[in-house]
Amino acid sequence: MASPSPQYRASNPVLACVVDTKERMRGFLIPFGGTSLDHLPTVRWQIFFDILQGLVTIHAIPADALGTSKIEEDMQLVEHGDICARNVLVDESGKVHLIDVGSRTVDYQGDRRALVDMMAELRLKAETEQDETMINRMLKLLEGTLALQDIITSLKVRT
Repeated sequence: MASPSPQYRASNPVLACVVDTKERMRGFLIPFGGTSLDHLPTVRWQIFFDILQGLVTIHAIPADALGTSKIEEDMQLVEHGDICARNVLVDESGKVHLIDVGSRTVDYQGDRRALVDMMAELRLKAETEQDETMINRMLKLLEGTLALQDIITSLKVRT
């Protein structure tokens, strides 16, 4: 089989898919995606905004589409399941990649709580005063009851 064209490889970085015996996709192999948040010397508030947008996209996936539900709560909402600094990569261009997406464990308190905890821990690494202000604003919104999409809209209006 001929090698894919460079244009195809650039637009489709998936190198291989991992499937189980029932031909369900269980994972994929991609080239190096960037540096994890826990290894960055500083963080910008935009990184957390991008994560939030990614979570909204993940949460919009129908729960039965994955076929990997492990606990009852997974039937109601697809979540990333392990939001933490090591599972967020930032590439050289600043693009954010969420990795290690899957069904949450029984003790996982949800993507929203995990995002709040991660942001609270990393806000000390804010690059600028404006980043710190926006991170704190975003934390306050996340700790409330506003829907994630409404938080995105609110933050877009304020910036």
